[in-house]
Amino acid sequence: MEDEAGVETIPLSTDGSGSNGGMDKKKMDYPTNKRKPLSNLNVQRLVVAAAFLSVIIAITAASALVWSKANTATDASPAPYLLRTQAGTVKGSAVSSNGHNFLAYKSIPFAKPPIGSLRFKRPQPLDEVIDSQPINSDNYKKSCWSSTKSSASKYYGEDCLYLNVYVPVGVGQPFPVIVWLHGGGFVAGSTFPEPGKMVQQGHVIVVTVNYRLGVFGFMTTQDEEFPSNNGLWDQYMAIKWVHDNIHNFGGDSNTISLFGESAGAISTALHVISPVSSTYFQKVILQSGSMTSIISRKPERAVQRFAELVGCSFSSSASFRACLQNIDLGDILKYSKPEWYADSQAQQQVDFVWTPVIDGYFVPGEPLSLINNVTFLRQRGVFQKDYMIGVLNDEGGLLTTNFFYPLSLSVLSNSTFFKDLQTFLIENRFGIENQKDPTLAEAINTFYTGGAKLTSHINAKSVLDLCGDVLFVLPAVETALSVSNYQTSGKSKTFLFQFDYCPTTAESQAPCFRHGDIVALVFPRTNISDPVEAKLSDQIISLLASFAKTSDPGAVLSCGWPEFAPGRRQFLRISPSPDIRSFLYQYRMQFWLQTVPCILYGGLHCS
Repeated sequence: MEDEAGVETIPLSTDGSGSNGGMDKKKMDYPTNKRKPLSNLNVQRLVVAAAFLSVIIAITAASALVWSKANTATDASPAPYLLRTQAGTVKGSAVSSNGHNFLAYKSIPFAKPPIGSLRFKRPQPLDEVIDSQPINSDNYKKSCWSSTKSSASKYYGEDCLYLNVYVPVGVGQPFPVIVWLHGGGFVAGSTFPEPGKMVQQGHVIVVTVNYRLGVFGFMTTQDEEFPSNNGLWDQYMAIKWVHDNIHNFGGDSNTISLFGESAGAISTALHVISPVSSTYFQKVILQSGSMTSIISRKPERAVQRFAELVGCSFSSSASFRACLQNIDLGDILKYSKPEWYADSQAQQQVDFVWTPVIDGYFVPGEPLSLINNVTFLRQRGVFQKDYMIGVLNDEGGLLTTNFFYPLSLSVLSNSTFFKDLQTFLIENRFGIENQKDPTLAEAINTFYTGGAKLTSHINAKSVLDLCGDVLFVLPAVETALSVSNYQTSGKSKTFLFQFDYCPTTAESQAPCFRHGDIVALVFPRTNISDPVEAKLSDQIISLLASFAKTSDPGAVLSCGWPEFAPGRRQFLRISPSPDIRSFLYQYRMQFWLQTVPCILYGGLHCS
């Protein structure tokens, strides 16, 4: 994986730090969750694939080893960059990547490997640490299996529950902390590329987290054999580990921002409302996703279909599990792809099957209901956190960048695709199965296509807008509305932004900055050669770092950045010439927040 990251490791200097110390251990109680059985622009776009939160229990409590400045007169450590954590002693490396220097502590375990009998189970805490040698963190461990990969891939595996800590050099402590949850539709993605630019330019610690994906992370029978939302429980375990250990790296455990993109943003939002993880971070960064973006509506149907495909009986969860333990990994990966489960080409594009489910505990209820439940949100401390929420100008470009089946504009303009897409989006958002309401279908068609006849081709931009609005823009706006309406002035803040940039090479109907593209600017794999995009990268990183440090991202802008408030709904338009605007996609949001619910629940007389 080292060459995948594209970094140069510098020989360790003698100015490292380290000290000996003890470690306290606390026993943690593990919540149970027994349920009834069920019935990436160009080159960089290739790096980013785009497309809902939290992990079980804690390991042992905070380490007693404190970070010390490099090579002090009293430092008796025989090796540089040694730190003691709950996982054991870890060794850091001085790294240079694209001109950015930082310390990297790679592949720190935060849970037992989910292999053998622990496959498909909730993550388990590490055993008591007996320090004989430092954890080998010179190289990266494997990423969690992606449904886009074959079993021949040497970079992926089941032993994958590791995190990476990247620390700035040459600046003061304590550092604010950003925990990054990658996107990828809950079926793909990894912790790459390295966040060196963000770390050194932003002067923040960045922690990147692996979590189980696809069937390994989200297939469930909602009982003890295949518990729900294992991928979210993985994330939770990592988040708590960061909270308990980050002080050893010079980080501030009271200034932790949870930052997610796409599926990572959906996960982040779910952690905000989860009873197990919401207390371990103070700030929230949601990029292209929120809790109402997507949820698994038919987990039992998916698992039964999977059992059929791999040749296992589904007479009981236990028998299915026993059978699955003997199924070839290649078949597990092959038959976890969305193509085996979709009822239409449109559904195949946007339904990744293995996503979070409502389990009554980690995801305690219907997201669309919870986001409007003020009492519940107040009890969860949602209004006490700070939020930075953003979308791109062409979120619907997900349809053309789908890592399984990227589509051409001609396919997108097919009227059948449009009809099938709106059917799936309504079912996903409102939980209404087989929604065929002709009044609603006509209203959506009229609003997005101007009433075009759905017997012929339609403008592909209409399809992209529909997809982007329902899955990403609407969830962002309704989240901003929900949390800002009840925040206490001066104590917590919400900021909304839209990234609005279109490369000069873009086609007239093609997406400009598509879903997922922003990751290449936040965590660039190589130096950005385009001067405009390089400037945008600097701008975004400055905004994120300012928010992580002070909760005031506008402090780095000449135009400022006012807080989002329901009355004015001001947002920052990030572009080569940033400015402040109001009411993001006003009429499109009004359509979904008012007109559509009125049709669904109030009859035909809607304005």
